[in-house]
Amino acid sequence: MNLDRAARVAVAGLFGLTLVVLPVLAHAQVGSLAGKVVGPDGKPVPDAVVTLTNVANSLTATVKTNNNGEWVRAGLQAGNPWNIRATKGDLEGGINNVRVQFNGVLELPPIVITKSAPPMDAAAKARMDAEKAQQALIAKISAEVDTAIAAGDIDLAITKFTEGAAALPNCAVCYVRIGDLHMKKARTAEAEQAYLKAISFDEHNADAYNALTNIYNSQRKFDEAAKMSAKFNALANSAGGGDNAESLFNQGAIAFNQNKIAEAKPFLEKAIALKPDLAEAHYLYGMVLINEGKVPEAKKSLAEYLKLAPTGPNAPTAKAIIDTP
Repeated sequence: MNLDRAARVAVAGLFGLTLVVLPVLAHAQVGSLAGKVVGPDGKPVPDAVVTLTNVANSLTATVKTNNNGEWVRAGLQAGNPWNIRATKGDLEGGINNVRVQFNGVLELPPIVITKSAPPMDAAAKARMDAEKAQQALIAKISAEVDTAIAAGDIDLAITKFTEGAAALPNCAVCYVRIGDLHMKKARTAEAEQAYLKAISFDEHNADAYNALTNIYNSQRKFDEAAKMSAKFNALANSAGGGDNAESLFNQGAIAFNQNKIAEAKPFLEKAIALKPDLAEAHYLYGMVLINEGKVPEAKKSLAEYLKLAPTGPNAPTAKAIIDTP
């Protein structure tokens, strides 16, 4: 958000800063899974096929084991549970309901493939055919949406995703994408409803909570923003991701916007310690220091912001404060 008003208040008022609304960082919440496949004798199984299926939306990913029976798959959505199956020949095994760590690599226990795959009955075949059809539909929708976005037709992309979501039961990811697309058109109310619908389908969708934190913070609905941020952080921690710089910055920004300067400071200090190149954390920390009357220290923090983001949205404000005697 443009903070020119904050600049005028800070400079004209001898650094007496009033309440400002800062952006909350949002990005896709992904992580990695890794493991090993062994046979009935406990020896590694090379070239086994490992299939990972997202329980919430049936998206799949596959990878093969190396000569040591090891495998790793990055870029998996955090929060939602994944089922992992390993097969080779007539042997199979697996692990169900694994939640990917946000911003981390979760090492799974070895998958032992021991049982022979039973003949597929009619019901099992019907389920497999339905899953394949659903995956094909997801791929088709994604291709159409990508084409629309590339052409700059955001409304068409939203229409395609909405049509697809109607055909896919409880597609939380679909509605997160719909919300993201509405935000590109600055349609906040429509985006909010899409994110809330995503949560109604999947209460563990971290992306939706993070996006709602952003919306409520920009609307000065700080209590709601704090609740959404708490949900997001709980999901990140329950997935084993622990604290991360962006979520700590979010909490610091919310506290600052509520004029809780003392509460904001430790969040920002931790965020900077975890991610020294997080420019906005340095900027907001500078604002906190100004409120504490520590102008020289504030200017150092703002100088660091300018070093990291010389053309960033808050660069004019930072420069104005630094250049003020």
